[in-house]
Amino acid sequence: NCLIHFYKRLLFAMYLTLLPRLALPLYTGRLVMQVRHAGHNKWSNIRHIKGARDMELSKKFNLYAAKINICVKNNGGNTDPETNNALRRVVDDALAQHVPKATVDKLLKSYKSNAEESSEFLFEVRGPGRVGVVVECLARNKGTLNVKINPILRRCGSTQENGITNMFEKKGVIVTDMKKSSTIDDAETDAIEVGAEEVNLIDEETNTLEFITGQNDLVIVCSELGKSGYNCKDASISYIPTTETSLNILEAKALEKLVDMLMQEDCVTAVHTNAV
Repeated sequence: NCLIHFYKRLLFAMYLTLLPRLALPLYTGRLVMQVRHAGHNKWSNIRHIKGARDMELSKKFNLYAAKINICVKNNGGNTDPETNNALRRVVDDALAQHVPKATVDKLLKSYKSNAEESSEFLFEVRGPGRVGVVVECLARNKGTLNVKINPILRRCGSTQENGITNMFEKKGVIVTDMKKSSTIDDAETDAIEVGAEEVNLIDEETNTLEFITGQNDLVIVCSELGKSGYNCKDASISYIPTTETSLNILEAKALEKLVDMLMQEDCVTAVHTNAV
């Protein structure tokens, strides 16, 4: 019995030693909006967590409020998208990304020339397990962001590092249902016709498709897909990884904690990683 107990303890100790080396994929079941399920590692990418769609929408509205304010201010207070080309592009982009027209109209009417102006910033981060992380932020200046972001990075064993964005491509991503009585081959033909770069079947059970576009083509491709009979469930600009980093289970948990803490900050609008 003593010998059996000794071997049990030995095996358990060996298991604890090997545990960090057990490479398990980062779980993606908690993603919302951009649905990229396990098995589609080419585009694996954490964007939003914890199913907090209301939080995601709030961040998106704040982002476009800032963009609209800048476009109006830079054009002499002109709130008419028909004569303000920069504003027209922002409004079209907001509508393509499912910001309600009523919300856009409200943002235009509530423009204040003396409002504090916010700008977009990127944080390039080397995260747990050497994973690449891109953090999109909105703030008046980067100094205020450093005060909020850097303590989170330190707590999660992460640091800022230049060049992380070179591991990603900025693309338009459109999620749609597959048209009835059609196949992925039909979708590929449609993708070519509407100007998308590629299309992926990301969920066979629900026949969910993902169209990839150039970042400047999102609005027109989304519109053309709608005309072709597709139901566009989500459209966004995303950082899609060109190189991937495999994580073990402990590193994956540490990354999830990092993304969770970042997304709790009002100044953070999106988080992208190249984890698989």
